[in-house]
Amino acid sequence: FLDLCCGSSMTASLLGFLAPRCRVTPVDIRPATCMPHYKEAGLENVRYLCDDMTRPGFLESLAAVVEEVALPVVVLGMHCCGALSVVATQIYNQLPQCKAIILCPCCFLRNIDLKRAPVLMPEVPQSLLAISEVSDEDERESYYGRWAAGLAALLPEASCQRLDEMLTPCNAIICAQVGWRKR
Repeated sequence: FLDLCCGSSMTASLLGFLAPRCRVTPVDIRPATCMPHYKEAGLENVRYLCDDMTRPGFLESLAAVVEEVALPVVVLGMHCCGALSVVATQIYNQLPQCKAIILCPCCFLRNIDLKRAPVLMPEVPQSLLAISEVSDEDERESYYGRWAAGLAALLPEASCQRLDEMLTPCNAIICAQVGWRKR
């Protein structure tokens, strides 16, 4: 598993306990000192990667980690803000070891994302390169729906569903799996 934008690493820790024969790689820009002590907790299968996902060369560095593990990969992006959701799709699309992705985009693009868009995310259509800073909830809801659908379109055979059970307007779950067909 690759747990992107892992924050405090709760998901990665849980996966480490529930899937002890799998390798879990939480990824975040936070210093390792902010992460749980996996080995002390008996989680030998969890190894933290402190890196900036928007840094030039990040995909190559991550590819080396994935190759070292030599197992199929499930990409998890449960809190990827703005351009980081696009980077998650790039990881899934570019690393052949990636077999599935679960993405829950939480935020829209920021001004800094737009400035770096031509280099960081050239595959994103111009129509999605907009920031919704409107105060009207209906407009924000509409933009988020387009943003989530646009992210799903970057993934082959992806499904995008809005889950009312999630107590947030940013409630899309995007899933794709190698060889899986949309229904």
